[in-house]
Amino acid sequence: MAKQTFTTGQVLTAAQMTSLQQTAMGGGAATAKTTSYVLTAADAGTVVQMNAAGATTITVNTALFAAGDSVQIQNIGAGVCTITAGTATVTTAGSLALSQWEGGNLYFTSTSASIFFDIVQSSGMTNPMTTTGDTIYSSSGSTPARLGIGTTGQVLTVAAGIPSWATPSGGGTPFATDIVVNNATVGRGAGNYTANIVVGNGAFAGNTTGIENVAIGTSALAAAGATNDNTAVGYNALLVATTGADKNSAVGYNALNVLTTGTRNTGMGSRTGISLTTGGTNTILGEAAGQTLSTGSNNTLIGCGSATAASGSSNSVTFGDASIATLRAQVTSITALSDARDKKNIEPLEVGLDFVNDLKPVKFDWNMRPTTDIDGNQVRGKVDIPDVGFIAQDLVAQEDASGLADYLQLTYRDNPEKLEATQGRLIPILVKAIQELSAKVAALEANA
Repeated sequence: MAKQTFTTGQVLTAAQMTSLQQTAMGGGAATAKTTSYVLTAADAGTVVQMNAAGATTITVNTALFAAGDSVQIQNIGAGVCTITAGTATVTTAGSLALSQWEGGNLYFTSTSASIFFDIVQSSGMTNPMTTTGDTIYSSSGSTPARLGIGTTGQVLTVAAGIPSWATPSGGGTPFATDIVVNNATVGRGAGNYTANIVVGNGAFAGNTTGIENVAIGTSALAAAGATNDNTAVGYNALLVATTGADKNSAVGYNALNVLTTGTRNTGMGSRTGISLTTGGTNTILGEAAGQTLSTGSNNTLIGCGSATAASGSSNSVTFGDASIATLRAQVTSITALSDARDKKNIEPLEVGLDFVNDLKPVKFDWNMRPTTDIDGNQVRGKVDIPDVGFIAQDLVAQEDASGLADYLQLTYRDNPEKLEATQGRLIPILVKAIQELSAKVAALEANA
């Protein structure tokens, strides 16, 4: 139905209401055309539908339509339909050439000027894709282009704004060589040996021929050289370990960070074993544990701040730091090997009652001298804690005077500035003393 004019109070017919509804929804009565067509005034408010196999035109002239009039234009034919300005002007943001299934709204701003609003406006775009997996992109402005599917292992790259498929820089499959992610190396590290795993900035950077290593963290196992079978996890863990430093495990910030050629050490915890350089077979567990140990071997240290008696101490076990006041377990003694088949030169003990009589048991209050910890803080350990026992210097003098110090081992002298006592080793001497005393009692009873 063409454009109609209504008056105030007019009652609309069913046909008029249907036409209004169709027009409001972009429809309206359609007039099919099979050849080029010149719009007429009667086309206002209708749909002009082109259906031609070849190219056609729709011409727009002046003085036919009023401002506010519109004409819906559709092209259902295979041929391109071009909206052409006759005596009136036609402007648009796209193309006035409509391919099949395209259309738009021709809106008049005056009797001699119109604007074409495309509903499906392709700007000449056609589907360039030909193969499953193709990608479509804009090569220039609104011009479409086809990017054919890539091959296995390729990655999408962009150069000068144009996408393309490319083989990763390492060649072969993706990540066949080390990659850098946010300044952190991920891969096998220096030397590119299959059995190494590396993650971190500067990690394993100095490796030459070392294999079967794991380095995770900034500068972890950085020196490396030809070292093998190490695990370093944490910032600067095993930082300077190099050729010869094999089978070490360091987990934690600066763990075993100055170890050079020591082997088979384990350091677990932040700053564990930070002074250990060449010692081997040490097990150090706890934050800042083993901070004074440098060259000793076969030590076990468990607990935060636990330390050996001296930097070169070997074959010792330490539980906790200097403040430990109680050693707890569900048993009250430690079981040790004592098989006769593992001993030689077995002889009766020479010292007994006289040695016991010379012992000087005392009671006292602890007043440990201050030491400086890894952070430069003064630490005093036990202070004003009452206790009983022996003075190490007294035991040193007594066992040295007996000539049996190497056997008795009542004192531990690795650090002359901190002498230690092994009071449990008095048991054989006490037994010997009791036996001697028992013999004297028996003799007295026999003479009574």
